[in-house]
Amino acid sequence: MKEITITIDDFSKGLVMLPDEAIAPIGSARLMQNARISDRKGIAKRQGVTVIGDADTSNAAVTGIFRFKRADGTETLVKARSTEHLYLNNATWSKLEGSLTSGSRFGYASHIVNTDYRDYLYWGNRTEAYRRWNGAYTTTTAILAGGETAVPVTTVLLDDVFDSKTASASSTTTLDIATAAWATSQWVGFYVKITNGAKSGYISKISANTTTQITFAAISGLSGTPTFEVRRPLFDDTGTIVVAGTDVAYTAMPTATSFTVASAPAAASGSAVTQKPTAYVSAPYGNRLTNCLTRMYVGNVRSAIGYDSSGNKEGKASNRAVMVSKRNDATDFSFDSPRAADEGEIISFAYGGGTVNDVVASEDAVWALTSESVSLISYVEALDPSTGVKTELTTVKPLKPGIGNVGRAVTGKDDVYFATPRKEITSIGRVKQMDTTPQSMNIGLPIKRLLDARDFTYFDGYEWRDRLHFTLRSSSEAAQNDRVIIYNRYTKSWEGDWLIAANAFTEWDGKLAAGSSITGDALKMYDGEADTYGGVDYPIVTRWRSNWMNATQSRMENQSVCGFHCEGYIRGNSKFEFSLMSDFFDVPFLSGTFNGYEKSYLDGVSVTASLGERPLGDGGMASVEPPDEDGLSRFRFTVWFPDVYLTHLSFGFIMSQANEYVEINKAGFTLYADPLTVTPSRVRT
Repeated sequence: MKEITITIDDFSKGLVMLPDEAIAPIGSARLMQNARISDRKGIAKRQGVTVIGDADTSNAAVTGIFRFKRADGTETLVKARSTEHLYLNNATWSKLEGSLTSGSRFGYASHIVNTDYRDYLYWGNRTEAYRRWNGAYTTTTAILAGGETAVPVTTVLLDDVFDSKTASASSTTTLDIATAAWATSQWVGFYVKITNGAKSGYISKISANTTTQITFAAISGLSGTPTFEVRRPLFDDTGTIVVAGTDVAYTAMPTATSFTVASAPAAASGSAVTQKPTAYVSAPYGNRLTNCLTRMYVGNVRSAIGYDSSGNKEGKASNRAVMVSKRNDATDFSFDSPRAADEGEIISFAYGGGTVNDVVASEDAVWALTSESVSLISYVEALDPSTGVKTELTTVKPLKPGIGNVGRAVTGKDDVYFATPRKEITSIGRVKQMDTTPQSMNIGLPIKRLLDARDFTYFDGYEWRDRLHFTLRSSSEAAQNDRVIIYNRYTKSWEGDWLIAANAFTEWDGKLAAGSSITGDALKMYDGEADTYGGVDYPIVTRWRSNWMNATQSRMENQSVCGFHCEGYIRGNSKFEFSLMSDFFDVPFLSGTFNGYEKSYLDGVSVTASLGERPLGDGGMASVEPPDEDGLSRFRFTVWFPDVYLTHLSFGFIMSQANEYVEINKAGFTLYADPLTVTPSRVRT
């Protein structure tokens, strides 16, 4: 008899579900639930999720989530659920707006190039008017009984101090500075804040400045030589604020810590205060937004204002079109007839069918994706030599006929990914290559049988740290998205089928964030080793099974296996179950449990302490090294058992405890073959 060893030390091929499981690559998986490929190309369970901010008890799914990142680097997280829009204010979710269409799905885009030099977040849901929000929020600093004419808050100004000086003279409307060297009109639109004296804390908008004097709206009683700062406002000069969920109009911000109102609502100290979003009823009612070169593009439009052949405004049902805003103004989609350069536009698609399911920016152009077409929208400027007038030519270039998408497209670092109506997952780059390398089109081909069973109605995704995360429904019977599948761009493999219910993704606090499809919670992913809700850690049940490995050249032959070997890393409070299967039967012929509790294993010592009291009949050997700085111990064990005759082998792992860590880096079998009938060269794995 000759000993043959099958060893697997690279699991990076991930999930492979080919028509014949017996010809899948060695080290690949036929089941990879809540698992991931580790940095060492081993198998580990996925990391946990935790609730962002206070838990939501509404049981209404999140229908939109977005990180609003401003030019100065500050960030605000917003989400939509049920009939409300909310924003995260110091770890508490606060109401931004209400009375929205329940369950409507939102699209977002930020835009920081505009005519008033402010950062704005834009969104739409196809039903309510297109919205804009400046992201301003603060909190009240006193109890409001209701009826007060002032709302005291933490601040109404941005943090940056652009200049600070001591005045050499002042009046109620001017400050003089003998040593300043400002540019004329440098501070127009900024605010002056008095920082000492009787009027300390008062602010006023600057209307003019010379090299040594600034002029502003009157601050009654200002005199002397006060110190002051030049600041920018956090809120609009006048408008509407939302105080503890109630809309309140304000007419002024007289101090750096107050609004002037006609009648304040009742509110506790520390209540949320934010700028009310502005609605633009003439803008398109769509929920697919992207910006490119200072324009906003809106797709999946339900209705909009258009123009007839004479240039007159009229209502349009425009879901087969992309609406484009003017340059530098994401609120204005209007244009003249004939259209001039820099104006808005309606771009319609005469070919294919279905709604414009998404629009995504790519370098200096925008991709518009329908269910039957993918097209590139770009602009080329020209000067009419006869008139000297600048014109702008719109070009729409179809990519491939008959190739379209469902749900949302996913913008990655190097490509745009989308799902097709045929349940394929592909990318713009791969479709471009289709004529020469058609086999490269569908990156979802290795898991085709899995995807065929899934429902792509609410397909969405996000790329984070070289992993593409796609969310969908496990089947058409599922009430909501309940799976996230992972494509690893580094290993070019599918590495997980995660039981996470998510509708959409964004980034937050250095992690990937998801909006729950079951509750109104925003979830931080890749956080810890358990799924944490309401302070309770729930275990992540991880199941991994290898594809079947053919131990012989002919399926008519039998092979004996008598040993199983495993190596990896384990944390002291962790354990995992392993199972060995043969000949396409998932009922194990052998199983056991290994744990990291024991710290005194030595080579040659029976592993009954970790595997149970000789559960496998013959015993084995194990060692666990001291933990490293991350608390992980390198382990290895070998289990010997009476010969089992078979033609195909498979092995699997289950990890089912909260806050545990196990990583499998190497596994293998010892087999015996009669050299007269089976030689090592004939063993196929």
